[in-house]
Order: sequence, then structure tokens, then C-alpha cells
Amino acid sequence: MQKTYYNYWGKADKEGNYHLLPYHCLDVAAVGEVYLYENHGVLGKFSNLLNLEQESFQKLMIFFLGLHDLGKFSDAFQGLICSKLPEIYAKLFPENKTCKPYSLRHDSIGYIYWYDELKSILKDKDFFNKSNLTDKEMKKFIYGNDSCFDILFRASNGHHGTPPNLERNSESKFYLKANMEAANNFTFDFYQLIFTDVQLKLPTDIKEFYLSLKSNSYWIAGLFTLCDWIGSNTRHFKYKNDDKFLSLKEYWEMIAIPSAKTAIKESGILPSKLSILKSYKDLFPFEIKEFTPIQKFVSEMEVHSGAGLYILEDVTGAGKTEASLILAKRLMDINHSEGVFIGLPTMATANAMYDRIKDAYRNFYTNSPIPSLVLAHGKRELSEKFKNTILDSNTIDQNYSKEDASASAICNSWIADNKKKTFLASFGVGTIDQALVSILYSKYQSLRLIGLFNKVIILDEIHAYDTYMNELISKLLEFHASIGGSVILLSATMPAILKKQFIESFQRGIKKESEDILIKANEYPLVTYVSVEELEEFPVNSRQEVIRTVSINFLHDIDQILSFIKDTIDSGKCICWIRNTVTDAIHACELIQARLSIEPILFHARFMIGDRIEIENKVLEQFGKKSKQEVRKGKILVATQVVEQSLDLDFDEMITDIAPIDLIIQRAGRLHRHVRNTLGNLKEEGSDERNLPTLHIHSPEFIANPEKDWFQSKFPNASFVYEDHSEVWLTMKSLIEKREFKMPDDARFLIESVYGENLEIPEALNQIRQKVKGKLKKAASLGELNTLDLYKGYDEANTKWRDEKYTPTRLGEDTVTLKLVTFKNGKIVPLYEADKNSLALSEISVRSFTFGEDESNDYSAEIMQALQDFKTNLPDNGKYSTIVCMEEQKENSFQGFTITEKKKKVELNYNKKTGLKKIKRKNI
Repeated sequence: MQKTYYNYWGKADKEGNYHLLPYHCLDVAAVGEVYLYENHGVLGKFSNLLNLEQESFQKLMIFFLGLHDLGKFSDAFQGLICSKLPEIYAKLFPENKTCKPYSLRHDSIGYIYWYDELKSILKDKDFFNKSNLTDKEMKKFIYGNDSCFDILFRASNGHHGTPPNLERNSESKFYLKANMEAANNFTFDFYQLIFTDVQLKLPTDIKEFYLSLKSNSYWIAGLFTLCDWIGSNTRHFKYKNDDKFLSLKEYWEMIAIPSAKTAIKESGILPSKLSILKSYKDLFPFEIKEFTPIQKFVSEMEVHSGAGLYILEDVTGAGKTEASLILAKRLMDINHSEGVFIGLPTMATANAMYDRIKDAYRNFYTNSPIPSLVLAHGKRELSEKFKNTILDSNTIDQNYSKEDASASAICNSWIADNKKKTFLASFGVGTIDQALVSILYSKYQSLRLIGLFNKVIILDEIHAYDTYMNELISKLLEFHASIGGSVILLSATMPAILKKQFIESFQRGIKKESEDILIKANEYPLVTYVSVEELEEFPVNSRQEVIRTVSINFLHDIDQILSFIKDTIDSGKCICWIRNTVTDAIHACELIQARLSIEPILFHARFMIGDRIEIENKVLEQFGKKSKQEVRKGKILVATQVVEQSLDLDFDEMITDIAPIDLIIQRAGRLHRHVRNTLGNLKEEGSDERNLPTLHIHSPEFIANPEKDWFQSKFPNASFVYEDHSEVWLTMKSLIEKREFKMPDDARFLIESVYGENLEIPEALNQIRQKVKGKLKKAASLGELNTLDLYKGYDEANTKWRDEKYTPTRLGEDTVTLKLVTFKNGKIVPLYEADKNSLALSEISVRSFTFGEDESNDYSAEIMQALQDFKTNLPDNGKYSTIVCMEEQKENSFQGFTITEKKKKVELNYNKKTGLKKIKRKNI
């Protein structure tokens, strides 16, 4: 007699084709079988973390992967096809006249069936024959409430991005008796298929196993999601619904496993084989005649397997990036790691890092299989080697309901976004936000975690974040340490208190008591190593070329600045003025044009990605390392903080608005960065022929005992960026006392003179400082509140999960990504025109309160219809996009509208030279 579970559909398309549910469950389980068999690193690492034999871990994962869609056996789910494809429902359930309401997503419905029905059946039949456990242990940790198997089932049912809803409902609300019988029979038969001649062996310390499962369930959920998405690829797993039913064993051996092998091979997720190098200099496509001191040290220092935190502190230009890559390769070799994720503060720094490693990453591997590199932005040089083969955009299953999208539809939307696809590549480069989402209550955070699971994480410019983000970074360090991961932190200006915070967070992850931290805190440059066994600090020398003295000169009014700019330009030199806000940068450009009749290059964050890349490339061409006299001469750049980190720029002269000391040091690193002659051309050797570098700082007059508006009255916009005005005052005080600083000798002194403890601060500014400290304390608390609890496991507080669009990686005003488009020749097209990735290159991230976050309806009927048609062709159907249609007012100047949360209309102007500006706001 034919098993009734063959009467259930699992996936369907709009044309009336469908795939049987038992077959789909086997497809996904087969992907897990093949992936774990092919990826020895992931299998071995999970087995070690859980203290479980590899075969037992693999079988457990396969079994629970096969149960991931048990909720689809419910009448509530099966009835979804009745309204869309009634002939299929009539064929499968000829006796059914009505269907139970689909009021809960199928993953949560599956958990109800598991909790109320299936778990007790497994217990009664003693499926897993755990003779090595006592009855008490069995009852509590295997079949009790919140047991080991509960954890695994919840993880398997988290394949829609969040844990299943744990609110209690009766199974009778969703299931008919026949549904549960079919689900039971499938489970029994599938168990026999997977565990034939195999006895599951659980650790004797079952309580420790339970706790390990709990904390590792985040990554296990990510593994299950990845397998479900690959197993939903209809190009590899063809729909099968004919009357020639195959037994589970026949389908498994003849179709599921062979299809899974092909799908896994073509998905691009298997690790590439690591290369064997004669010298670590061979990592880089450019010739390295001699390592810098920090590069030499990390290439020779003793490295250990297992969890390790490495902190590299050295001045700008010392070669920390290459040092981190050398260290990452060594860690990959010893830990059998798959790849690297590099996180940076901004898009501009991520773009610069991408350019630095795009020709080097291949040297980490052999060509089997070809490794992949993905930048988390729509950059035109995006590697095409990592194709969208996990799922094809033309093979999307039909969504189950408005709230319940199919796996293929979700996956297609997800991997279309390079910010997310980054984590599935061998090498990923992006802003640090993309990694921080993995430890927030964000949909599909588990997929990001599994992407980082067997990788080395490098976080550059680690000093560049606020208190809230530092709390999130701390949690990321704790999570990665707990799975034996390695992290490399890079900084030129890290305060001791921040370094201590990161070390303690990593030590929490490896369950090590904090002790003897920062024994050599005053040494600089310094390499710090933290592991389960030890904490060591190694002073290193600095590269001779970056040892220098920078003079300080303060400029207090605009006339002084304009006069200095004119003299610099007239003498044939190039100059940069770094301003603290976009508004101030735009104003400075307008002032220079009006008063000096000179048109500067303007560079800030409020440009479309495509325009930002063009400007960035222009900036690098004119002021980069290889720039020559003819392109540098008499040029001026006005920029915001986008130029102070990671960009390899070199200016003859520099003006900077006053800022906290770490930023001043960073900005000074772009002044006389490379050795040049008097004309500004690069020299291969010798000393710099330009005058000694002087950093000109635009600031208020220094007052020993200032009023509270001392900084705000001079810089009203920047006063909201750098809220603790005492840090600005302390910076000025230290620099005035020294009148120059020598790097690296003065680095520690300068940083601690502003960020150290027990500092003397004027009363008015101290009042501001205390208010800011209160805000920072709240920010730290909010950061802790927003992050996952490692030890509570994946299902913890599942009502907190938020959509990715609203994920708070940065504190303050919420940001929104606007996609700028225009109406042209009767259709909507991206505002930035390119051969590919046009829409991604037309994005711009802004503060939602200021610039709006919702789409306006203030367009003609023709444009509204075109917008609707445009959104239906997006991977997410426009659900997670804010589309802004811009109308051209004059050449390269466009106008559009958004709506704020409070239903106020915002008029926007976009200009390719100045970026995005808000024109006005009015009620609607």
C-alpha cells in the first residue's frame, strides 16, 4: 500500500508544477550529507565543539534537516494550494472539502507538531537506543522540556530567518489526524533510512552536551538554512510528482544524493584548497623587497591552533594590512580555516581594501575549486567568479502566502544583495556592520554566522567606532571566540580602555578569567596575543619611513584658511581640507569657489555609490601614492572623514577642522605619506624633499577655562558629531603643549592624554562630559540589550527578531538606503547608468529622520504604474527598498520626494558634484 505521505506537496510554481514534500525533505537532508562530507573543516569543528563523534554529528544533522518542513504536513499549509491550484489539491486530497486556516507560518506549525506529538513518540519507541545514559538524564536532556532534541528541531525550523514561534497552540488547530499519521510515518521511515546500521553515540556528559548545543545552535541554524536554500534550487532538484513513486531509499540514492553533489559543487560554497608558499612575500602580487618590522614579526611569531585574538598597533603606513593578511594565512593553515572576512568602518575604506587585496587573495589558495572574492557593495569590479548559482532567478517557487515566502524567493532576494553574499565567499570585504548583524536579533543572522564560522575575521581601524558599536564588536568577539575562531584587530590609535574591553570580551568567549591585561600598555608599536593559555604582548619597531615629526599650526578664522589655500595653490602644491560634517564641506566648497574662483573636488558620504566610486577613483588618481606632479599641481580636495582611514592618499599641505586626537593623528597620516621630491613626484629611496610637514588645524581660540559653548559656537554642526567637547579641548591642550608630535614615540601619550583616566577638565566642559558619559552608558546598555545572548541559544526571546531593514548596527538616527531612479522613455531606470549593477550603484544611505524613509505618491499616474512594474521585477519585489524617483531639473541636478515616519514630505535635490541635499519639508 502506498504511504500516505506521498499525497503532500512541498513546493509549487505558478504554472501548476509541484514537488512532493517527502522528496523535498530528502533533497535538503542530502545537501547536508554531501556538504558535511565534502567540508571536513566544518564537520570536524562542529564535532569538536559538541564533543561528538563526527558520524554521530553528521547523522543528527541529516535527520533534523529531513524534519525541517514537517509543518507542511498540516492541513493548514496543504490547503494553501486549494485557492491557487485547486486541481492539485483535489488530486491530493479528494475527500477534503474545507481547509484549516493558515494563521501561523509552517515552521512554527511544525514545532507544535514536534512538541505535542512527535517527541513523545520518539521517546516511547526509544528511537536512538541511548543505553549509555541514565533514565534521569534521558528524561531531562533528551525528551524533557527544552531538551537537546528541542534545540535541534528549533534550529532546523529556523530556516526562514527566525526561530519558530514558541507560543502554545493546539495541533488540532492546524492538523487533521491523517496529517499527523503521514508525518509520523515519514519520520519513522526517514529515521530507518538514515540510521540503518548506525547507533547514535552521545557524550557521557549529557548536560555539557546540552549546554554546548544551546550556545552553538545559532551556527547550526545557519547550516540548516544554507542547506534548505541549496536544496530548494529547482535547477538541480527537479519537481517530481508523477505516479511512479520511489521509495525514500530509492529517491535518496538515485536522485537526492547525486543532485546534492552537483548543487554543492556549483554553489561556490565549498572551501578551496589552501596554497603552500615558499615565502609569505609570495602572498602579494607586488614585489616586497623587505618586510616592515610588524610584517616580519607576524611572519615569524609562534601561532597556535584554536581561538586567538591578535591586536596589531602601529602607525599609519607601517604595513598593518599586509601584516594582517600574512597572519591570517598562517592561522588558516594551522586551523584549516576556509577564508577571511575583512570589516572596515565605511564604504570608502571597504572599497580601498578591496582594491588592495583583489589581486592577492588568490595566492591564499590553489585553484581547486576557484576561490571567490566579494565586495559588500555594488562595485563594478565585483568578482564574477562567485555566481548566483545557489538559486537561479528564473526558478523561483511560488510564495506560500503574503507573510510566508518560499525558500527560493527569499534566497534569491538575499544573495542578490552583495552585503549578504559576502559571507558565503572565500574572501569577503565590507563594512563592519555586515558582520555585526550576525549577533543582533536580525532575520537570517544565523546565515551570516555560518558564513563566518570557519573564517579569520580582520577588523581594521578598530578605534573608529562609538560606545554602542564597541559593545556590538565585543559581542562579535565573544561569539567568534566561543567557536575557536581567530580575530585580528588593527589600529594606529586604540585607547587602552578600549583594548581592555575587547580582550575581556574575547576571554569571555573562551571562558578564561581576565587577568594581567596590558602589562606593556605604554609600549608602541605593539602586537598583543590572547588565547586560552596566555596573554602576551610583543613590542616591535616601526618602519623607518613612517618615523617623523609633524608640526602643528592653528588657524582660527576663515580668512586665514582661504589665504593659506591660495598660497598653496599658487606655489603648485596640492592641499586637502578635512571638514567634520557634510554641510560644512559643501559650504567650504562654495566659499572657495566664490572667493578664490577655484573649483575643489568634493568628497563625502552623501553621494550615490556609483558617483562615490567615481570621485574616489579621481581622488586616488590625483592624490594617491602613484600620482605625479602634472595631476597633483594646484589641486584641492575638500572632504569629510571618508579620507581619514585606509585610503592611501598623500597631500603636500593639509588643513583639518579640530577633532579628537585619534582622528587628528589619522588625518595627519595623509600628510607627506610617501617620499617625494620638491615637485611632488614619488621617490624610490632617500628622504622627502618637501618642507617638513605641518598640520594646520582650524579651531576656536584655546581658553584655559572655557564656557560650555566654546566648541559649539565655532562649529555648530560638528558639535553634534563630537558630543564630548572636553575631548576636543584636551586635544588642543596636548597639541599646544607639544606644538609638534613625533610618531610613533608620542602616540601613547597623545591618546591617553585625551582618553585616559583622572584627567583635569574645565568645569563647564566637564558638565558636558558627564552628560555624554550618561548617554554612553545608556548606549552600552542598549548595545547589550540589542545583541544575542550566546548561552541562551537560538530560540532565545524569539519575539525580538527584526527585519534586516531595521537592524540597528549604529546608534543614533535610523538610516535608510534610498534607491534613486528616474523616469526615462516611459519606464523607470536607475539614476546611475552602468553596464551592470546599476541599481546597486544608485543607492545612497542617509538618516531617515532628516531625509525620509518611505516612498512618496506625489507622481503622475504613469510614473506610479511604472514604479509598480519596476518593483515587481526586483528580487525583493520592492519590499525592503525605498525607491525615490528623481526628475531632472537641469543638467546633473535632480529633484525627488520622500515621506518621513511622521508623514511629512521631504523635497530632495541630488547633484552629481555636491551629492544629496534636503530642500524643504512640509506637511502632507
